[in-house]
Amino acid sequence: MRPRRLELEGFTAFRNKTIVDFEGADLFAFVGPTGSGKSSLVDALLFALYGIVPRYGDKRAVEPVVSLGKNEARVRFDFSVGDTNYSAVRVVRRTKTGATTAEARLEGGAEPIMGADEVTEAVEALLGLGFDHFTKCVVLPQGQFAAFLHDSAAKRQELLRQLLDLGRYRRIREVAVERQRLADATVEVLTTQINDLAFATDGALEAAEARRARLAALRDEIDALEPELEQTRRSARVDEEAAAQARRDVELLRSVTLPVGLAELVELTDQASERLAAAQVAATEVAEQRRILDQQSTGLADAASISRLSDLHQRLTQELEMEKTISRDLETVRKAAAAARVEAAATEVMFDEALEHLEDLRREHAAHALAAHLSVGEPCPVCHQRVESIPVVGSPAALDAAERDADRRRVNRTAAATAATQAGEALAAIESRYTEGADRIAVLRDRLADQPDAGETLQLQRARTDLDEALRAGRELELAAGKAVESARKEGQDLARRGEEARREFDATRDKVAALSPPTPKRERLDADWSALVEWAGGMAVRLSLQADAKAQSVKAAAATVAAHEQRFADALAALDLPVGDRKARDVCVDALAAATQHVEQIASARVKAAGFIKERDAQHESALVAKSLAHHLAANGFEGWVMAEALEALVQGANLRLDDLSSGAFSLELKKREFRVVDHRNADERRSVKTLSGGETFLVSLALALALAEQLASMSAQNVARLESMFLDEGFGALDAETLDVVATVIHELGSDGRMIGLITHVKDLADQVPVRFEIRKGPGGATVERVDA
Repeated sequence: MRPRRLELEGFTAFRNKTIVDFEGADLFAFVGPTGSGKSSLVDALLFALYGIVPRYGDKRAVEPVVSLGKNEARVRFDFSVGDTNYSAVRVVRRTKTGATTAEARLEGGAEPIMGADEVTEAVEALLGLGFDHFTKCVVLPQGQFAAFLHDSAAKRQELLRQLLDLGRYRRIREVAVERQRLADATVEVLTTQINDLAFATDGALEAAEARRARLAALRDEIDALEPELEQTRRSARVDEEAAAQARRDVELLRSVTLPVGLAELVELTDQASERLAAAQVAATEVAEQRRILDQQSTGLADAASISRLSDLHQRLTQELEMEKTISRDLETVRKAAAAARVEAAATEVMFDEALEHLEDLRREHAAHALAAHLSVGEPCPVCHQRVESIPVVGSPAALDAAERDADRRRVNRTAAATAATQAGEALAAIESRYTEGADRIAVLRDRLADQPDAGETLQLQRARTDLDEALRAGRELELAAGKAVESARKEGQDLARRGEEARREFDATRDKVAALSPPTPKRERLDADWSALVEWAGGMAVRLSLQADAKAQSVKAAAATVAAHEQRFADALAALDLPVGDRKARDVCVDALAAATQHVEQIASARVKAAGFIKERDAQHESALVAKSLAHHLAANGFEGWVMAEALEALVQGANLRLDDLSSGAFSLELKKREFRVVDHRNADERRSVKTLSGGETFLVSLALALALAEQLASMSAQNVARLESMFLDEGFGALDAETLDVVATVIHELGSDGRMIGLITHVKDLADQVPVRFEIRKGPGGATVERVDA
């Protein structure tokens, strides 16, 4: 893996979009003061590849990498593996409960890979290293620089096993064991197959070929005779079908019989026609009589007019009788009114005379009259003095009698006047009745002018009554005649429908035998058409029966001829143990010939297969022996242990070469029971644990191991699976003195000159100044920035 470009935005101190271009930088350094963001660039590279930031204890804790005030951090890392370029992109996005890294993409292969876990798996497969191993061999972050040196033996072996792909030898052994098992199983199967082919002998092949020849000859004989037999069969089938058709036609013709009740239906139809004709004649006669009565009725006034005329005559008679009665009463009332008028005049004269006599007496006795009209306290009409008291004056006897006589005559006058008035009113009333009656009589006489008299009207009324009765009786007769016609017509229609059904039955029966050319019906009378059809069907049935018998005899003769030949073929097949049964002899022969041919081919093929199986069995047996030997040599306690020991020994030797330069010959490493020990050459070659080294000494030894691992991995790997083309060293240089620092710089320059990319993360200015490419990191108010400086 070789870095090409790193792009990040919103990641830790790098708030804004920042690009680090590694092109042409085989040896470089990330330079800047502590806290400026140097290690964050390595964190971004690791996060892009594995989705993990090593400086946080919890590998899932990625929210802190998002810059303060930002919602997401985005990293893109471009790198190459061999000749192929790849781009890994990951995004950290804040959520309500933390952060998510679900958005991830790896491009450069056949298809883009999406998803955080999917990208991590693809990177591990591509680089041959997981995150833990990557941070021990490629990127050595702060605090983990000496991890490989201090790891347990088991963890170091697991790392070497993955880096060297030693699991490949385990898989090779498993394949060898499986191949041995398959080869042994194949040998067993082949042996069984060889035994199964033991039937394929020379004698069996000769017998099979002889049987095939006999069957081929019999087939040729059958084929030669088959056209003649087929023609015989065809003629027989034609005759058989003709006979069957003739029998079917006979059965059909015998079903042609006169329908039950046909004669009765024809008779009833004729009778119904006669009844309908008679009813129609009677209805016509009744209608004619009704017409004559209607004409007579038209010439005679209607009953209502005659009734009105009779009423007028009756009313006139009544008015005349009433006129006579009123005339007699009128004379009597006139006399009474005249007498009442005379009486009234006489009483009026007598009343006037009484009043005149009374006035004379009152003048004679005026004082008495005046006193009668005085009132106490009122003025006197004569002296105008106030009346103090009423004087007592006696009334004259003659005056009183005169007043009484005047009152009596007044009453008589009033009564006589009233009686005269009433008599006059009675006379006016009766005269009015007389006048009104005379007026009514005049009106009635006017209305009866030019009309029949009362006698004639009575005769007309009687004639009208008789004619109306005749018309009613005529209507009843006409209705009865109509019902009779309708009943006869309905009966005729019912019989006509039955006749139509019988005609349809006739047509259907005739259609069934139409192919036999029945006689054409005259369609005048149904019974005649049926009789003609039945008679024809009987004669035709006899003729067809004779034809069917003749055809049956011809079929029987043809069947006997064919059966004789087929029996001869069946006997020939029976001699070969081939029963014919219900099948055709040729079919049995052809099938047997095919089977015989196949049998011959099977024997010949079996002989070839047996020879091949024997050869294959011997080869598989040899393969099983080779696979068994290989599996034995690759056992886990053998080959893999030897390779692991050799790899660790080579790693120690390579590390000692670098350590001799780095420590100026002060230290070397050795293995003791798979654990690293340091040899202190300046202290009488004392052997001690690597954990006793100081910080600077630990850095030098770890650097020597890391460089040796990177240099020798390719030569130790089975197929160079782990591609360690670059290395990042994060800090540790501050613990070195100036002399050692120069030595380390020299070694790193040598590593950078052989095509490997070396990246240093340091704030040691003396070391950074010796590196050809520097990426200077500065932290300001707007976030950290990166500037590339080429020496």
